[in-house]
Amino acid sequence: METQVASAGYSVPTYCPLPDALWHHFLHGNVPGHQIDFMYRPEVPSGQLSQQHFSHLARFVKYIEPRRGSPYAFAIGNLSRDDTQYEPGHGGVALIFGLRIRGAKDHAGRQDPPFCHAAAIVDRHLDEQHILAATTAFHARLLSQRNGVTEGSAFYHDYLRLGQHPLLLQSRLRRYVGEFDSLPDLPQSQLGLRWTVEGTTPPKRVTIVHPDRVPFEVVAACAARVAAVLVESDIRWTCITSGRESDIAGGTTVRFVPESDAAGENGGEVVLRLDEVPEDLAELAVKLFSARDTRQNAVAHVGWRQAIALPTIDMKEHLNDDIPNSAKSDNIAEMAPVSRRRAKSTRGRLGLLIGGVAAFAVAGLLVAIGLGMQETPQKQEPAPTAAPPELEVQAQSAPIIIDAPALMPSATAKAAAVKAPAAVKEPAKAETPRVTTVANKAAKKKSALEKREDAPKLFTKVQAKE
Repeated sequence: METQVASAGYSVPTYCPLPDALWHHFLHGNVPGHQIDFMYRPEVPSGQLSQQHFSHLARFVKYIEPRRGSPYAFAIGNLSRDDTQYEPGHGGVALIFGLRIRGAKDHAGRQDPPFCHAAAIVDRHLDEQHILAATTAFHARLLSQRNGVTEGSAFYHDYLRLGQHPLLLQSRLRRYVGEFDSLPDLPQSQLGLRWTVEGTTPPKRVTIVHPDRVPFEVVAACAARVAAVLVESDIRWTCITSGRESDIAGGTTVRFVPESDAAGENGGEVVLRLDEVPEDLAELAVKLFSARDTRQNAVAHVGWRQAIALPTIDMKEHLNDDIPNSAKSDNIAEMAPVSRRRAKSTRGRLGLLIGGVAAFAVAGLLVAIGLGMQETPQKQEPAPTAAPPELEVQAQSAPIIIDAPALMPSATAKAAAVKAPAAVKEPAKAETPRVTTVANKAAKKKSALEKREDAPKLFTKVQAKE
């Protein structure tokens, strides 16, 4: 589906991307009889492409400008610099090429009018390899030669020729955009915040000076490394460009400058030669942006199984010979494999250690249980309502306290005064004790004592009769 967007009497042709489309193409340049404007673009918003992304892209394509003597300018633009809920690694990025169409004239008769083609993508896995692959594929297709004329230049000449034939022009626009379906399908982003400038201030401009005739692939490889760091950072960056347009305010700009233009260029706070840009991303982040890796202070989590498996302190001397020197200097050294005999010895010592600890714990538990049982107070019997009577028994031996039978009525108590059978083993050469029971107020409490299930126990003094 295609529509026309009116702009000061000019209707911008638009197209509706397919639901699974990853790349969104924007064509911008001189429109015959009008001015410099969008020549063809997708409807916005479309999928993950928002109006905010489009606003940033419009500024890039409007001002990108090739350097003198160069057929094109290349830029990687950040479309998510002002996103309200920006998450590093999941924003929008645009690959942009700006050309000057040789041999053509604009609506005012000026030679070599500008033409820009941008391809935008949102929330895709833009690491160094994917950025470089997409950039080189885009460059190869746009600047491929056909009868000595690049594809981009040939399209623009067709655009000028078909300006008076809207239907033919629409067909040519669709066909041209379809030729870039070969751009790589990038997977969903699995990136996140890796590089941070928290606590520091990143430079406003980074200038990378390169030889005048350096191949595009060399510049593209360096730009991909720089972009990979910026995409996974919390740096507010605007673009990476080889053009001569002015910097966009409000963020960090990385600019590739040929040696012939370096003298008159405002280099900014950081100026490096192309061969001085580190290959390693961590070194690049520090040298260009004073950014550090958020993972450098991460501490590895060690579970209890791994902790038990660690060698004991007394084995460190034996293992030192097996540890590489490089590992000894690391924060977390990797232990080299030990021999089978040494491993068995380690497991044996660990087994004895663990067994001893377990036995000690069980013994302590048993002692604690025994002490608890001794200290547990016995259940107290309820206090009797009447004072229990005393039984006095005369004996030759020392006094012995025994349990007396339950209280009896007064009539029975008199009978109890008669000689009672011995209930306690008689000491040697001692006469059988004679038990005399004195009932204290038993008759008065008869009715109450008969109702109780457990009669109170009597404490008696047994004394040998003289």
